[in-house]
Amino acid sequence: MSLCATRRNASRWQWYFSAAAPLQNAQRTVNARDVLPPRAEAFISRNARWLAPTAYVILTLAMFGDVLFSNRIVSFDQADLATHFVASREFGFGELENGNIPLWSPRMFAGYPYHGGFQPALFYPLNWIFLILPLASAINFSVALHTFLAGWFTYIWISSLPLPVPRERGRGEGSSAREESQSTGSPPSPGVLGEGVSSFLAGV
Repeated sequence: MSLCATRRNASRWQWYFSAAAPLQNAQRTVNARDVLPPRAEAFISRNARWLAPTAYVILTLAMFGDVLFSNRIVSFDQADLATHFVASREFGFGELENGNIPLWSPRMFAGYPYHGGFQPALFYPLNWIFLILPLASAINFSVALHTFLAGWFTYIWISSLPLPVPRERGRGEGSSAREESQSTGSPPSPGVLGEGVSSFLAGV
């Protein structure tokens, strides 16, 4: 690389960092109250322990409610769930219900080690619904349950992160996202709003 090309690249990086500096400074001083109204912030803070799982239950039911109690399976016809896992769950938990631990499955190719693989998951506690519910309902409930748990556990993880707490600003400093949006006529940047939400979650 020539010396001129190196200088051009250096000048581009200098321009990038100089342009990104105001946004980084704004993100350091954002506060959760710039994103949520005070009443909404107080309500969510008081009720976060039950509000978060309730919200995820509602979202999960909205997504899977029409198939939870039907004979349809949440899968495309040619997807792995329909072509492999339905038969695998039927065989494995059918044998387990009869008191047998299926070490070998004769249902694919010339047979293969069944319980020794990681996919059957016969002793995974959340899979024991296959011993109680019909096959289609058990598969749909399993998909819905893991979707709910993925969302709720992600919320718990984000809430426990040691995110930086924004410092309080006086009236004289006045560079909040809301004030900036009113003065410039443009909405606050997504980065500013994102850090405000993250800081609020950390405080919850």
